[in-house]
Amino acid sequence: MDHAAQSSIPDILRRIASDGGAWVEAEIRLAKANARFAVRGVVLAGITAALGLVFAATAIAVLVAASVLALAPIVGGFVNAALVVAAVSIILAAILLLVAVRGFRKAVDGHGLSRRWRKVSARIFSDAL
Repeated sequence: MDHAAQSSIPDILRRIASDGGAWVEAEIRLAKANARFAVRGVVLAGITAALGLVFAATAIAVLVAASVLALAPIVGGFVNAALVVAAVSIILAAILLLVAVRGFRKAVDGHGLSRRWRKVSARIFSDAL
């Protein structure tokens, strides 16, 4: 081998190591930028959802008040109307909660999360004892 060729191999290896390090640093910067972008999106979505919930709660309160006012002459007073509206609201809430619980169970069981959680929690708690 030529002396020039031998001296260039270490130089090439140093350049490869340097370029590899720069590549890793660039990938880390890219991952951090992606994470910041994702966090901003999640925060914005959370704020939007919170505002939506505030307006939905306000609308429900107005709807309940209007229902009580509308029912009062029919059922014999505001107290009776409020009781009817409260009973209907409780029944609707119970139905919605049951549907939600069933949906969560299907979602968790469909992905095997409940079985995995049982195994993980059993391992955690058996190690703690």
